Amino acid sequence: MIVTENGEIPSSKSDDALESATVPDSGPTAPPSYVARNTYVPVNDKTPAFGDESGHPASSSASPSSFYASAPLSAIAGPSNSGRSQQDSDVASSPFSRVPPRELSYGSFQPMYLLCQGKTLDKGFPRAPPPSSMQPHPFNTHDIAEGDWLSFIEEVYSATTLTEKDVRRSYLPIISIIPIISPLSAAGVQKIMKNRKVHKVAKLIDTWNHHFFEPRKMRVVLMKGENKLSGLTPEPPLAPPPPPANLSEARTLVKNPDSEPGSSKKNDENYRLFVVSL
Repeated sequence: MIVTENGEIPSSKSDDALESATVPDSGPTAPPSYVARNTYVPVNDKTPAFGDESGHPASSSASPSSFYASAPLSAIAGPSNSGRSQQDSDVASSPFSRVPPRELSYGSFQPMYLLCQGKTLDKGFPRAPPPSSMQPHPFNTHDIAEGDWLSFIEEVYSATTLTEKDVRRSYLPIISIIPIISPLSAAGVQKIMKNRKVHKVAKLIDTWNHHFFEPRKMRVVLMKGENKLSGLTPEPPLAPPPPPANLSEARTLVKNPDSEPGSSKKNDENYRLFVVSL
């Protein structure tokens, strides 16, 4: 991806297409449907697809036909600060080795997104697919299974979390600046550390795009307000580069937050995970 000297991403034909949008036991080649038979709860300001202002995931009504609707979010716990087990790491990396099936359509779709459950990335994103008006859900036609998406969300969460070493370092005095560290000043240092995690998250998303999402004709983009945060460091090419993503339409969604609870057209500092087609 090309970045100009002032740090902007050049627009493209697919960027312009996004300007008109508004916010609104399966086999290896047939991921389970995310919307068939009411497989997740309709989106409103309290559903898991958007979270709430408290930073805690919202509850959803049970439905035996859907993993996301039937499993309590507490049962899908994020990784602890002590690190993930080798088994979890193996599960998370397994989607990269799966070849996209040729028989799926991989059709285009309108951008969809998840809103971060707090003002900082460590609050996490809902462990659910981004809501879409399309049926079947675009994940179903792009070989994105439930386990794939959950692994990705958990990896993002893990990348944002302060480790025990980070917490200990936050209490170390900074000579001549903060000679004595209090809990209040340590909290300020930890906030700075959390903000710096965004670069680690962006790199993780770029890796997933390169090895998993882009071969399936979609891309995940991390944005803060209207600013794109991922995709600034391109992966070494293993194949012809994919077409540019529809980022201008994603920015239009951010500028048009009337249907998104708690949004403001000014000073939008919300983190979003956009999923766009290629």
